[in-house]
Amino acid sequence: MMENKSAKEVYFGISSFSSKLSESTKRELALLVFLSPEIGAIEAKCMSLAYHSEADADRIIHKMRYSIDKNSRRDIILKLMYKLENWGQINGFITVQEMRLACSMLKIPTHRMFAIIWKSFLSLEYSEEKYIKFLIIYQEILSTNQLNILLDKYLDNKQNSTLTRSF
Repeated sequence: MMENKSAKEVYFGISSFSSKLSESTKRELALLVFLSPEIGAIEAKCMSLAYHSEADADRIIHKMRYSIDKNSRRDIILKLMYKLENWGQINGFITVQEMRLACSMLKIPTHRMFAIIWKSFLSLEYSEEKYIKFLIIYQEILSTNQLNILLDKYLDNKQNSTLTRSF
């Protein structure tokens, strides 16, 4: 199979990085902007494009690590839960593996973080593509009840968009 060289790597839902950064730097930068209590979803998207050299990225990575270390775990968790309310809509969905990594670093159960992601997903409107992407990413942790709710919302959304287009 031929590999797609133009495909972008996505880390913690963020796909917009300077092409001059290494993959490991992009991954670490994405993890830290995701966990950082001072950085919101919109700022994270902007920051991912702001650093064009490894040295610049290393400086901000060092500052974010210090910021995370000086904050209490409780504050980080509270701000992260707030940040998750619109992270998927602004940046993209984090993978189950990334969620588990963040949860292990914060020493919280994965289901707690997924509950916030689930709640925010249900409260916002998404495109057909985003519904499918959400289903693919989280299929291994969705309960049957959640899957039914997701499919109902998807079908309702699809039906409403079809009705709107017919008028």
